Amino acid sequence: ELTDSARRELDVFGEALTGATLSGRPFTIAGHTDSVGSDEYNMHLSGLRANAVIAYLVDEHNVTASTLTASAFGETQPRRDNSTEAGRRENRRVEFIER
Repeated sequence: ELTDSARRELDVFGEALTGATLSGRPFTIAGHTDSVGSDEYNMHLSGLRANAVIAYLVDEHNVTASTLTASAFGETQPRRDNSTEAGRRENRRVEFIER
């Protein structure tokens, strides 16, 4: 489920993705998690996270669905140490990668 903060950030991306510069360009939406839970659960959760972002951009901003691909990375690419709440919070994320 997207938070209000996430929606506000995605609104900025949605406007950019439908603007003249980025419209039609392909992006991978990469979902990530912290290390809490099993590897299988985290892969599933990161896929849900990426797909929720795609659904929001398509539904709310009319981004062309075929330009967005979801990728699940689970806990395999941490940014920070998962032993602290601050680190885990930063590892729970979605990234936009131009293809």
